[in-house]
Amino acid sequence: MNRNRGRNRGRNRGRNRGWIVGWAGLLGAIALIGCAAKGPQFQGSTLPPPAAQSPQGKAGDPAPKPTPIAQSGPVQAFFNQNQAAQYRDPYRQFDRPGNDLEAKLVELIRSARSTVELAAFELRLPAVAAALVDRHQAGVKVRVIVDNNNSRPWSDYSPTELAAMDERERSRIQDYWRLGDRDGNGLVTEAEVLQTDALVMLDRAGVPWLDDTADGTKGTGLMHHKFIVVDGQRSIIASANFTLSDVHGDMARPASRGNPNNLLTIDSPVVADWLLEEFNLMWGDGPGGQPNSLFGAQKPVRPLRSTQVGNSTIAVQFSPLKKQVPFEQRTNGTITQQVGQAKRSIDAALFVFSEQAIADALERSHRQGSQVRVLIDPSFLLRDYSEALDLLGVTLRRNNCQVEPGQRPWNPPITTVGAPDLPPGDLLHHKFAIVDGQTVITGSHNWSAAADTNNDETLLLVQQGTVATLFQREFDRLWQTATTGITPKLQTRINEDRARCP
Repeated sequence: MNRNRGRNRGRNRGRNRGWIVGWAGLLGAIALIGCAAKGPQFQGSTLPPPAAQSPQGKAGDPAPKPTPIAQSGPVQAFFNQNQAAQYRDPYRQFDRPGNDLEAKLVELIRSARSTVELAAFELRLPAVAAALVDRHQAGVKVRVIVDNNNSRPWSDYSPTELAAMDERERSRIQDYWRLGDRDGNGLVTEAEVLQTDALVMLDRAGVPWLDDTADGTKGTGLMHHKFIVVDGQRSIIASANFTLSDVHGDMARPASRGNPNNLLTIDSPVVADWLLEEFNLMWGDGPGGQPNSLFGAQKPVRPLRSTQVGNSTIAVQFSPLKKQVPFEQRTNGTITQQVGQAKRSIDAALFVFSEQAIADALERSHRQGSQVRVLIDPSFLLRDYSEALDLLGVTLRRNNCQVEPGQRPWNPPITTVGAPDLPPGDLLHHKFAIVDGQTVITGSHNWSAAADTNNDETLLLVQQGTVATLFQREFDRLWQTATTGITPKLQTRINEDRARCP
């Protein structure tokens, strides 16, 4: 099976035997028991129990349902926490608000008649894998690229490896074991693995795929794209990884609604061609061939390109670029330019915000009269490199009491910066901004130097009224529950910083 992977045989050559490792005695893991007649089975009794059901996790969430916004045409936007839509979670089996992003991925893939190209930082969704297998078996040319950090099946991890993981990573793998236990009997059989472990499903069907070590390296940065192209015509570009936590929510947390994310469908051969060009650079001659795939800054310069798609103006740019490329021609330079030319407002919902030049452009726009509101995931909001601190007029020094290079706290500061209130375990995973209520900046690209200089990323700009309205509604939804300004937690951090570094 490893012939489909290309240049990673040594690391994972035992993965198809992963079902026969012993799991007994590993706290929080899954213990294997022999069952010669039925094939390998896994005993799940040692898994931590799911979190207690909260009112937020029950079917039929009580929040009032806003009026749906009708969409038509070749460019449409969807959100996994869209309160105007509803779907049934296919794995946890309850009705919930939101667009079913996995269903959108599957719908596009199953429409393919000749080709499917998928590049995703992580691919774990079983229905997506099943759709890829279906098209492959129907004679469609299917190609898949993932990041090397996520190129092992969840069913392959040994007890030793799981025990060495931090709690967050171990819990993530355990969540897929819960997914695999389809009949809820506490056992995961080989048959269940073959229906739920996406990478095993691809391998068994012979679907060709590779990761970012196909260039002969150990991986340079992250292969962080999240796009699909079908028949050289129709595409999806998303902020969401193709995982449970980024689309539906955690199996062990009934209140989880998935990390807030967006997805856009684009019917345009021009946009599809741009994405295919990026994909083919990374694919090289495919699995098992020469190490001629290009990842990271090895790729040639791909400038910002724009086109008209129906009533939408679409622009796409890829990162990373070689360091000698001027900043204004880079992806972070594009973001900086977009927010810097705002006339009225900038609303941003971001997983990470650590690029100083973008913060400086926001300040210039603010000084010229634009309202600036920024939401950042709580886990990144108060880190010493977070640009939220600049906007709030605050400095938090590093462990060595040094100030982050280039830091420029605003004076006067603003208070419209903070974090939304999310269910336990969920992260704000968006990477979007709306400029003047008209231009949407989104894609896989975080507002960080790593996204600009190291990672394979897609930056997407959209100008279209309905799309902008939908993104504005999503921002306003998050803003309603946000805590902003100098919070007690931040004030404590400030006091601690002053005491530690007088």
